[in-house]
Amino acid sequence: MKNVKINLRDEFPMLHKDVYLTSYVPDNFPEYSAGKKRRTLLLIPGGAYCFVSDREGEVVALRFAGYDINVFLLTYNVGPYPELGYPFFEGFAAIAY
Repeated sequence: MKNVKINLRDEFPMLHKDVYLTSYVPDNFPEYSAGKKRRTLLLIPGGAYCFVSDREGEVVALRFAGYDINVFLLTYNVGPYPELGYPFFEGFAAIAY
């Protein structure tokens, strides 16, 4: 499994703070799945913009990866913002990436 933590702010400098996208991508094996294409899921855990739920994060990502689905887990920023739109911008950046 390829497990990489990507800082989306490196790709999208207009983001207010660091935003992380963690990949859970099953490996392709030359014996039976070379070049295989998989479905992909962007996982954005809940928390009502007050926190990012751990029980809706890595545990769920690993479960979907077990079903041979690529998963990208977004760890977005929470807390008091001048504008409430920042988590949405971070989600859109994850989709664009």
